[in-house]
Amino acid sequence: MQVCFPVYDLAEILHRIERYEAGDLVAAAPTDWTTVGRSRRTAMESAIRSTVRDLFELGRFPAEDVISQEDIEERERRLDRITSPVSDEEARLLVGCFGVDDCYGLAWTSSSQVSSPIRPAAAARTGGRRNVRW
Repeated sequence: MQVCFPVYDLAEILHRIERYEAGDLVAAAPTDWTTVGRSRRTAMESAIRSTVRDLFELGRFPAEDVISQEDIEERERRLDRITSPVSDEEARLLVGCFGVDDCYGLAWTSSSQVSSPIRPAAAARTGGRRNVRW
């Protein structure tokens, strides 16, 4: 099953995952139905460049055995338009594009865009230790 959340919920989802990983069970929040079906732009969303959003909107990279040549070329064009450095929010969106395999090098190219902002955050999260199992 695949569940899709609006990009403006990303910060809250990541916060809840971090609390859960720390052993703090997070109670479900009440549902806010006032924004269902409506666009709600946040400061985080507006800080994300359109080039990153364009790639993210295509969804996860499909598996190599099912992706078409046209889809590879379109994703490659959109990926090439993203310039470094990317913000933490943009890196989180790019990580959301990773699929089940390398997708003919697209995942590798995308991971090089992501690696610089994520590394300091990961080091802070693990206390600088290496080989920490996520």
